[in-house]
Amino acid sequence: MKTVAGTVVLLTFVCLLTIGLASAEGRVVAVADQNAQTLRDPLWQALGIKRTRVNVAWNIATGDPDTRTVALLDAARTAHVKVLVTWTPAGDSLPTQEQFTRAFLAFRQRWPEIREFATWNEPNLRGTMTNERPSLVARYWKVMRARCLGCTVIAPELVDFPSAPRWARRFEKAVGQPGITWGLHNYRDVNRFIRPERSVTAAMLRAVKGPIWLTETGGIVRFGDVLPFDEARAARATDRVFSVANLDRKRIKRIYLYHWRAPVRQAPWDSGMLTYAGQPRRSFWILANRLGKTQAARSALAARDAAPTPVKPSEVAPEKPDSPSLLCLFLPVCS
Repeated sequence: MKTVAGTVVLLTFVCLLTIGLASAEGRVVAVADQNAQTLRDPLWQALGIKRTRVNVAWNIATGDPDTRTVALLDAARTAHVKVLVTWTPAGDSLPTQEQFTRAFLAFRQRWPEIREFATWNEPNLRGTMTNERPSLVARYWKVMRARCLGCTVIAPELVDFPSAPRWARRFEKAVGQPGITWGLHNYRDVNRFIRPERSVTAAMLRAVKGPIWLTETGGIVRFGDVLPFDEARAARATDRVFSVANLDRKRIKRIYLYHWRAPVRQAPWDSGMLTYAGQPRRSFWILANRLGKTQAARSALAARDAAPTPVKPSEVAPEKPDSPSLLCLFLPVCS
């Protein structure tokens, strides 16, 4: 009887401990990427990551398909990885509401398992077609909400310029619904090591009332001549992501670090957690530790390096920088 009682007490303790560990982070921590090979990486699999976030051209299902993105979306389906799709421009014009509706319905028919969407990628970048048109972008949000009732549709993913809160308020006024979920790319806050309470992330938390997902963030190893190559600085910035996210643990519910692996040896934008040769950087180990998968990652790395097949470098060109205005992330003159 004592043995049974002791076993019950022990199991109860283990369950409580497990619940405590599961809720320690209290949020989804994943990786945003653009490469199908990532999902087959044994280090990715060792971390147990089951979510990713992908930039997708709004007309991928109705225009000329981007074969690399198609391969990633199909690979995610095979690997049972949940995808957050973020719409991006295609060509030199924005879609009308009717064009976007047709494209969205075609996408849903092609990839019905994908049910999470962000309205638009970085619409507040200076010089873009969307910077002064939050009301048009709001129509895309309304289309997705109306045409996919079971989908999770969040507001656009803004870049952390000081003007982001104002853009967000204009968008919420256009959709007529405050308290919606927002996406934020807070590279500037974390890579310039701005004090969390003075960050644009904090300003966004004050400007909107709903949850905020950090849908692109992380430490930048290199950004052209603006940020010279420095893996140690990038690791500090990656760690900073979680400090900034703790501004409001209840509302900042997801973090997507970008990206998995350096695409080329001298990439103008490199925020990879793995080197071009596939070796983990310090930022990778920060992620592994946050996920409680450090030992699993070490075992996977040892097994991979012991295998005779060499690791193939990534073949996907870097997604960024996609606009000169991204320089504003690190220049004080930009608003």
